[in-house]
Amino acid sequence: MELTSVEDLTETAPPLSIEVVTSSLETTLRAALGADGFLCDVVECGVADLALPEAVAPWKSFQNLKLYRSAAATQALSTLLKCAAPGTASSFAAILSAVAHGANAATLEPTQQQNFCYLVGGQVRDVLRGVLSSDIDFNYSCDAQEVALVCVNHRWPTKYKCIGPTDTPNYVLIGDESCDTYLEGFDIDFNATKVGGTTLMVIYLAG
Repeated sequence: MELTSVEDLTETAPPLSIEVVTSSLETTLRAALGADGFLCDVVECGVADLALPEAVAPWKSFQNLKLYRSAAATQALSTLLKCAAPGTASSFAAILSAVAHGANAATLEPTQQQNFCYLVGGQVRDVLRGVLSSDIDFNYSCDAQEVALVCVNHRWPTKYKCIGPTDTPNYVLIGDESCDTYLEGFDIDFNATKVGGTTLMVIYLAG
């Protein structure tokens, strides 16, 4: 399928693969780069500017928390998330939305939105530089068990295990592990709130 612009990258059934959209998305992102090689429309904003200010509540302990907006990054990442997660018939957006709505541990029934998902790491960094990376990493405001239960409920290929010095599983991989673009991540306590350095993230607000 040949795409000529980002406007062509609408949600399809079944969803498109990331490989199909990458070239058009990167062309659009490069057009939004400034002289310094980064997106030129990135502007700082405040918590009050967010549609759901409670989404940043898990990060309130960060003394140097800063929030930014970028229309170009938002468009690119929103389109990327409409693509198919490898090994599933669902888009990344559908998976993140399911996680955001959670699951009752007893019935595996979805509830009203109660969690937030955050794209983190390399994908966020690279989009700011006008390119897309293959990895899609995320943190979630619930625990890994709930994410795994949601995946089991939808029959998505899932790996649920411990990483690091913990006896409780804190990591979930969703999709086909043999592909580079599977979705993987930890609860926010693992590599965001307890590890030093700078963390780049994008809040995913599921409707």
